[in-house]
Amino acid sequence: MGIRLDWESDSASAGKSAYVATEDPALKRKRAAARAKFLLVFTGTAIVFGVLALVVTWRLNEANAYIESLLRDTVEAEFAALRIGDWNAFGSIQRSASEEWLAEQRALFDDVQIEKTKGTVQLDGVIRSVEVDGTRGRVLVDWTRDGVAITQAWFYWRYDDGWRHVPSDLTFWGEPAELRGTLVTIAHRTVDAALAQTMGVRIESWISSTCGPILECGDLPHVTLEIRPDFYLTTQWDTQQPWRLLVPSPYVGGASSTEPFSGVLLVNVADAIATRLVAVSLATTQPYDPATDAGYIANAVRQWLVARYAGYEAASSPIASLAAQRGTSALGHMLRALSPDSSLQVILDAMGTTGPNSGEIDWRDLIRYRIVLEATLVARGDPNVSRLYIEEMRSRATEQRIDPSQPVDVRLAQAVTAPDGSPALIASVIVGEGADAREESVYYYWRSGTWLRAS
Repeated sequence: MGIRLDWESDSASAGKSAYVATEDPALKRKRAAARAKFLLVFTGTAIVFGVLALVVTWRLNEANAYIESLLRDTVEAEFAALRIGDWNAFGSIQRSASEEWLAEQRALFDDVQIEKTKGTVQLDGVIRSVEVDGTRGRVLVDWTRDGVAITQAWFYWRYDDGWRHVPSDLTFWGEPAELRGTLVTIAHRTVDAALAQTMGVRIESWISSTCGPILECGDLPHVTLEIRPDFYLTTQWDTQQPWRLLVPSPYVGGASSTEPFSGVLLVNVADAIATRLVAVSLATTQPYDPATDAGYIANAVRQWLVARYAGYEAASSPIASLAAQRGTSALGHMLRALSPDSSLQVILDAMGTTGPNSGEIDWRDLIRYRIVLEATLVARGDPNVSRLYIEEMRSRATEQRIDPSQPVDVRLAQAVTAPDGSPALIASVIVGEGADAREESVYYYWRSGTWLRAS
């Protein structure tokens, strides 16, 4: 018996028949319709804005294409004026506050007209690429000058009266990029992209084929070459970053259309790389004295490497003789034995011969080098010139025999015997060129491991 409370009674009845709340169907349908309407409006708005964006983009592209076509027309008009020899038409496209630059353009026009009569110019005016940035324009054009197909970067500015050819804007050279290889990285900008690709492959092969197979380079640091658009830059190692080689872009003045990494640029880069690898092999940061035998040998190895890199035949030299007869690795063995006071005997030791005039070694390049060196030392009054002569001739060592700027060629270096029975050479030397050339016979005697002048 007890009092039954209301909440107990309600709980008991709830266990038998639970109440479930449900949403009003009308409200549910209304909310679903609102959601569908929102999605429809949102989708429609997005489509409208998307279409507007496409239209704007299309119109911008169309406008840019039109602006670019006007620039192309301007370049073609320039070449047409060059072809027909119309200075007024050509000059009207040139514009600058610099009278010097305008004079250069006039000189260009005049030079082209002269070249036309010689048949050494082809005014193709093929446009390789066009880049427009607001009012600035850059065009890479292909044409032929002095019989060579070149690609050149020309710059333009869009004035109210149209595009005009202006002085080079080297800040407008494209975006910076890097090509990183195992041994070499090429830092460049858009204009030099093709050059960077070729350069990277070539220099990787130079280093990998030299360090190990020929020279001992040790743990060689990674080499970076930075191609810069600069009128005044010459190929040189950065003074702040010793393994960064600064290279001028050839497109500033005109690069070969087929092989941008060629000519003077190729030789200069090859020379810089060869010089550095020889220095690493010698474990020195300072070049050997060029007036010594060691200086000649190090320089001759450098020249041999440059010829190998650039793909031309190396000069006939003792180094070329050693590489041909004992293999290229013999050069590395010789450099390991080289010191600043080494004599030419180190070449004989590497060759494995006891006689300097056995016929295995071509001494012509050394003789040419010595004759030019003598003239240079005499011209600047350097008393060290006497060291290049035998004792009996040193009193005449300071006589000026040739102008050091004259070309020298050694046609023959024949092995003979000195009066005292020691090895000797008689060299046929051509000094000068053309009608002014003269031939001289010069004698050298082998003394203390080197050739000394005896006449």
